[in-house]
Amino acid sequence: MAGQDEEDSDLHESLLYKFYLDHRTELSQSAHNLKTLYQGDANVYSEEQIDELLKTFKDQQDQLKTQKDIGPYYIKSMSTFKYLQQEQAVDTSRFRRIRELYQDITLENALKLLIRCKISFDNRKRLLAVFLCHGEWERQCNKLLKLLEQSGGAGKELSEEDK
Repeated sequence: MAGQDEEDSDLHESLLYKFYLDHRTELSQSAHNLKTLYQGDANVYSEEQIDELLKTFKDQQDQLKTQKDIGPYYIKSMSTFKYLQQEQAVDTSRFRRIRELYQDITLENALKLLIRCKISFDNRKRLLAVFLCHGEWERQCNKLLKLLEQSGGAGKELSEEDK
């Protein structure tokens, strides 16, 4: 149980949770309005850029053969993946393991990193959705507690108006 409390604490201190707290009204109004925390950061790809690169790499595999061609994509993909892992409060040992696994600058490794970035962006959306559901659950619980207090406690029946 102590391990679970530590994980919850890490999550609540994550950049993504802080982003949720700062933008929960906007996020609840539009699930697709997911601003990035790193807008304007030239070292990190956006989700749209990841999608475009995956299509481009698929279409131009024969043209991207040397480390010189692949290197910039590889480095920025690794930076993006690292950022997303930190943002989501994922254990840093996982990032180190991935970095070691994909240490060679190859087209295959760049593609794998881009796919991991895509998965991380999907996880990001899911986490924000969970935060939104949790926030709604807290609001509903607070409403119920207020109704119980107004009714004089749990032993009394609620009026039709309060239901």
